[in-house]
Amino acid sequence: MRLVVLSLLTLVCASAQNLTSPCEPAEEVKEHWRTWVDVDDAAVPYQERRQRQLKRLDDLLAKYPTDVRVNLWKEMLIAGPFRDQRDAAIEEFRKLHEADPNEPSYQFLYAQNLVGVRSEEAISLLEDLLEKEPRFARAHLKLAEIHLFPAFKDSETVIKHLDAFQEAGPDSVDGFAVGRRLNDSTYIERSLPPLRRIVENSEDPLVLRRYEILWSWEFRSRPPNLHDRVRELVRKDIERLESLALTDSIYWYQTLEDGYRVLGDKEASAKIQERFQARFPKSRQSANALQRRWFEENPFPRYGDEDGLDKYGRKNLAATDDWIQRWPEEPGAWSRRLGALNLLKNPPPDMAVSTGDRLLEIYTSQPDSFRSFPPVSYLIAELYLKANIRLDQIPKLVEMGTEELVLDRQRQAQSDYAKPEQQRAGGKGEGNYILRFLVGGPLLVLSHVNRQDYAKARDTLHEMEGWMEESRPNEDDPPELQKAFANKQSLLWELRGRLAEAEGRKPDAAFCYLAAAGINPDPPRPAAYRVNSSERAQRLWKELGGTREGLQAISEHSSTATPQAGSQAKWAESAIPLPDFEITDTDGRLWKLQDLKGKKTFVNLWATWCGFCMPELPVVEKMHKDLAEREDIQVISLNLDENPGVIQPFMEENGYNFPVLPATTFVEKLIPLLSLPRNWIVDPTGMIVHQQLGLDPNVSPEEWLYKKSVELMDAIQSK
Repeated sequence: MRLVVLSLLTLVCASAQNLTSPCEPAEEVKEHWRTWVDVDDAAVPYQERRQRQLKRLDDLLAKYPTDVRVNLWKEMLIAGPFRDQRDAAIEEFRKLHEADPNEPSYQFLYAQNLVGVRSEEAISLLEDLLEKEPRFARAHLKLAEIHLFPAFKDSETVIKHLDAFQEAGPDSVDGFAVGRRLNDSTYIERSLPPLRRIVENSEDPLVLRRYEILWSWEFRSRPPNLHDRVRELVRKDIERLESLALTDSIYWYQTLEDGYRVLGDKEASAKIQERFQARFPKSRQSANALQRRWFEENPFPRYGDEDGLDKYGRKNLAATDDWIQRWPEEPGAWSRRLGALNLLKNPPPDMAVSTGDRLLEIYTSQPDSFRSFPPVSYLIAELYLKANIRLDQIPKLVEMGTEELVLDRQRQAQSDYAKPEQQRAGGKGEGNYILRFLVGGPLLVLSHVNRQDYAKARDTLHEMEGWMEESRPNEDDPPELQKAFANKQSLLWELRGRLAEAEGRKPDAAFCYLAAAGINPDPPRPAAYRVNSSERAQRLWKELGGTREGLQAISEHSSTATPQAGSQAKWAESAIPLPDFEITDTDGRLWKLQDLKGKKTFVNLWATWCGFCMPELPVVEKMHKDLAEREDIQVISLNLDENPGVIQPFMEENGYNFPVLPATTFVEKLIPLLSLPRNWIVDPTGMIVHQQLGLDPNVSPEEWLYKKSVELMDAIQSK
């Protein structure tokens, strides 16, 4: 596990005060970055901590008013990590630029804030800046970043600007931080020597942090049979880092941890974490590192195991006692307590109230400090519903969450990073819309039902019916939209059944539950309102004097106009031809597209950093072993780690032997907007004919991954 740090802006390499040395900021400015964690104390109230940070930046700006790095960091604090106040930042730097149009830093800062929402205008401003002041190298770096975005993707332009930047500042590491996103083997090969020269001759923790890029590139540029040699280089680099003993720098600890992770030395990695936490015990980085380590050491049980979930939730709840005592102002500790409470069968009402109150206080006083998905107000409402407390507050909480989803969608709509066809539609297939329906709606309906306000429950159901009609798919929409719509229909029938049962209308309730189960017999639902519709239908039918045979007859002869809904981890049909490739796996075997032809291939896409991928990997290993004798089927995996050097230690630690192809570049070209976990079934012609995305917590991976994928492969005719 890596030490978690607040993402810093890429180092700025242009200072208006010293354009003849464009990549060397003032030493005092560099020292500010090295010691930033000193003012990032998670035990201090958020507003106080923020004022400390702003004070330090204002003091620096008094001495270096046009320093790009200081201005950018202050702008990030003002705009917030989620860029909620981006418009205010744009306006501030627009005024500075117009007041002093000859100051290159202000023109750059204005352009910088336009990137992502008015990127074409930013490009024009940056190109104009370089015409007026060619030595302002930072503009080259920003233009390279823009041309890495899907909407402006142009690798030749990226390399041109990176080369210009490196020529202006041959001792700067900043260009490599942008170039790592290029995934160009030629660029990597020629960048390796200068990058190693720079880091090996530096004792600056900010520069040494780029060892991470160096190690990643050295593994990627060499075949797996030479990776042990690369590890020897890493071992020597770590020895040098340890000898520097830069114990007051957060970056020194983080770089060492990256190195030990590549070497597979978990003991040394744990010791580095302990040393870091001893040196910076109150930092948010320490808080996040300790909490993440707890979750790594305590695997999450399957959702279907109610007793296991309750036991896990209580253990997690006990851990949050320690975290909150250490970092009472840190939102993450309180969010994790909320998550633990939501796992309990019977959450303590007093603890549910205190946790909900504290999180709402944090959220309303520092809305730019943290976000959750689903919104935290939805999660608090879910806890109140499960504990059957504060039901009258749930509508307001749902309203807050829905407003957050709407604002989030508006921010996404303003972005011009992606091509139009890659942007989320905001309608029937869009995640925020679905979340509003599947979470916000049920919370409202059931809070009204529990308060016996049946009229409001019915009104909300009518409103949900309207939402559903807005999302009704067309006949030619993809199967996943059809199934998502069916899941919504199942949910509506279930909620209608809950209302009918509460009102004493048992026949109506039984048939509503029966309809819900007919569309989706095992739907994914939050624990606060998860029920078994089939069992409820049988119970009510029996209470009405009906027999099992009668209910079965009704069920078999009834029909719905909707497709059968699937689980969250559903397989969808596709028709994506795989392009030619040549990738050497971690055992040294060269794989080509031709190796997939003539067989049916199961492909798992994963990464060591992907927590949701972990439950799948033991099943992939079992498939690899069980199906080894099948001549018509093969099992492989594509790894998406940026540094392939971490794969071998991970595989050895877990005892996995399935083939692993380091395929980051290949997959990113095929699927620009990738999410994990993901699985493919490739037919004997080299066509991806089925895809599965996401982890279903309600079903065993052996069911939806192993059995279903083999069933799908057996149905494919060998060619």
